[in-house]
Amino acid sequence: MGEKDTQDIKIKMATMEGDIKEIKSLIQNLDKSLNQKMDLMNENTEEKIKVVNYRVADIESNQKWIVTGLLGSFGTFLMTLLTSFIKK
Repeated sequence: MGEKDTQDIKIKMATMEGDIKEIKSLIQNLDKSLNQKMDLMNENTEEKIKVVNYRVADIESNQKWIVTGLLGSFGTFLMTLLTSFIKK
């Protein structure tokens, strides 16, 4: 192997080292970008969960009032029915 071959190998190795550094840099940038997107997705998901929890709480509150109203109406109906039987 001659000195020219050795020189060519050194040049190719230097080029490969530069390519490897560039690939490492790209991977690090991709990793940062992916982490940022995952953080945004987690925040967005947490916000959606909070909204759903508030909606469920609101529906539960409304349901309690509906049940209370229905029970009150049923009680009034029974009292009216009982009063009409007592009058006869």
